Amino acid sequence: MFALTGLAFAADPAMDALRLTPLWTTLDNGLTVILLEDHRAPVMALSLRYEVGAAEDTLPVAGRAVGRTGKAHLFEHLMFEGTPDYPSGEYDRRLADLGADNNAWTDHDATVYQVQGPIDALETALALEADRMAWLGEALGEEVVKNQIDVVINERLGDEMSDYVYPYYSLDWLLWPEGHPYRWPVLGTRADLNTMPREELVQHHQRWGGPGNATLVLVGDFEAEAALAMVQETLGRVPKSSAPPRRALDVLGPGLIGPWLMVEDLAFPQLHLAWRTVPRGHPDEPALDVLAMVMSYGRGTRLDDALLYRRSVATDVSVSTANGRLGGGFYVFVQRADKPLAPALRVVEREVERLIAEGPTDDEVRRAVASWRGFFISSLEDPEQLADALGECLRVYGDPSCLAMELGRYEAVTAADVHLVAKVYLNEDRVLLSVVAPEDTRFALPESATVSPP
Repeated sequence: MFALTGLAFAADPAMDALRLTPLWTTLDNGLTVILLEDHRAPVMALSLRYEVGAAEDTLPVAGRAVGRTGKAHLFEHLMFEGTPDYPSGEYDRRLADLGADNNAWTDHDATVYQVQGPIDALETALALEADRMAWLGEALGEEVVKNQIDVVINERLGDEMSDYVYPYYSLDWLLWPEGHPYRWPVLGTRADLNTMPREELVQHHQRWGGPGNATLVLVGDFEAEAALAMVQETLGRVPKSSAPPRRALDVLGPGLIGPWLMVEDLAFPQLHLAWRTVPRGHPDEPALDVLAMVMSYGRGTRLDDALLYRRSVATDVSVSTANGRLGGGFYVFVQRADKPLAPALRVVEREVERLIAEGPTDDEVRRAVASWRGFFISSLEDPEQLADALGECLRVYGDPSCLAMELGRYEAVTAADVHLVAKVYLNEDRVLLSVVAPEDTRFALPESATVSPP
C-alpha cells in the first residue's frame, strides 16, 4: 500500500499535478483497488476494469476448440440485465435516482464499467457492482440472452451503415495475420452472434468476471480510508478468484498488403493505408504518436497542407494510431469527392517518402508534442478519464502513479526519434484499401482485389 497525495490542479503547475500517488492495494479476494482523493468538487468517478476483451473471445471453451466472437462485448450488455436481487433496469434506475450516470465499453483488451456522479452515489454504485460481479450468472435466462443478441446485431448494423466505422472492419481483417485476435470486430460476426449459447456466456463470466481479474479505480471527494472501507464491505465480500491466463502474442507474420477494394454504399470514395507497429507501452509508441500529428493535425502539417490546402486533392484527411496489448497500427485516411483515389495515394506516398528521407523539422516536432501535452493534461481534468488513466497506468507499467512519467516520454521525443520510427515502420508492408460505392468502382485503385468485412 502506498501513501496518498490529493489532487490540486488549481494550485500547482501542470507537472506537479501529474505527480499523483494514489492509494493502491489488493483485497483478500484478489480485487485490485486504486483510490485518489480529489476535493475540487463533491463528485466521484468509478472505473471497474475487467482484464478481458474481444481478443479472448476465440480462446477454447468447454466443448469447443474456438470460442465465438463478440462474447466479451455481448457480456458487457448482459451486465445491465439484472440479478436475483436487482432485476433488469434497477442498476440504471438506482444510479439515476442519485443523479449519477453510467457507461461501459469493450475493446480487444478490456471491458470497463464506469459511474460518475455526486459523491453520495458512491456507496450505492459499489453495492451494485458487487452484486452483479457475484450473481449475474444466476439471472442469465435464455430470453435475456436472445434479446441482447438482437440489440448487439442492431448495433453492428449501425456500424455497417457508418461510412467511418465499417471500413475498419475490413482494414483490420487485412492488417492482422490469420489467427491474430485483432482481425475480428469487437462486436463479433453475425454468424457467431446468431449461434451464441447461454452456456458459453456463463462460462465467460465464471472465467473472467471475478475480483481477481478486475481493477477498481475511484477518484473523488472522499477520504481514502473511508472509501476503502466501503469497498471492503461491498466488492470485498465477493468470493475470491484469480486471474486466468490471457491470450499471448503468439501470432506473427505479414498482413494482406493489397491493393484491396471494399464496395459499400457511402457518400465519397475513401483511401486507407495501414501499417503494423507496436503494442501499448513500447518505447517507440510516443514517437509514432508524434509522427501521426506531424503528418495530420490541422493547417501546417504535412498531409493536411498537401491534400487540403495547397491543392484540393481531398475533402478530408486524418492520421491516427492505435496501440493495444497485442500490437499496434498506424492509419492514414483520405476522402475524395467523386474522384479517383490514385492521385491522393501519390501525394501520401510522396510525403511519406520525404519523411523517411529527411525526417521532420524540430519545429514540427515541438508543435506536435505541445498539442499532445495540452490534450493529455486537459483530459485529466475529467475525473472519469483520470480514473481510466490510473487503471491504464497499472496495466501497462505496473504502477498507477505513471502519469508524469507518461507525459515525460512524449516531451522527450526528438526529431531524430520521429525520423527513425518513420524509417522503421512506414515500410512497404502496408495495407492499401479503397472503399467506394457500387457506382464508383472506377475511382478505386487499379488492380484491386475485393474484400468483404468479417
